[in-house]
Amino acid sequence: MLTLAGHLLACLFWGTLIAILLMFLMHVGIVNLSSRRRYTLLSALVYFICFFFLMWQTVRLMGAVYMKGYVDDIRQSMEGSLAQLSALDATAVGVKDQLSQQYPFLADYISDIPVDEISPGQDASSWVDYVVDYVHYELNGYIAWRVGYMLLTAVVFALLLARTMRKKLPPSYVGINWN
Repeated sequence: MLTLAGHLLACLFWGTLIAILLMFLMHVGIVNLSSRRRYTLLSALVYFICFFFLMWQTVRLMGAVYMKGYVDDIRQSMEGSLAQLSALDATAVGVKDQLSQQYPFLADYISDIPVDEISPGQDASSWVDYVVDYVHYELNGYIAWRVGYMLLTAVVFALLLARTMRKKLPPSYVGINWN
């Protein structure tokens, strides 16, 4: 339980830190592109909302990265469990149900595994390889979507912030000859 709490806190910490870094980089980019603008209350609100949306995505991204590591860590435990289960119940559906009960955090992934592709006589390591490969495939897709959402957030943030910032007027004592 403490390991899970530690992973949750680490995901929150690293996700927030990455979100702050990304917001800083976007801010620097926007300021460099439009140096004659100043913040308004609306642009500050856009900045605030974008930060929390980006933080939510980065925390979820870090959670997926931690879960990928966790799936690799439980490989031996799953092999041992499957060796015992396959001796008791030789059907693929029975093994699938037992795995879902033993590893509830993987239940969504295990339920999607097509049992037709795995023969009942296969050893435990082939089951584990199939489950781990499937979970990695799903998590890679999940990570790709998170990165896509973060890029979309960056583009929308840049456009909204550029529109909500006011143009700075030159100081009145500076004489500008426009001719």
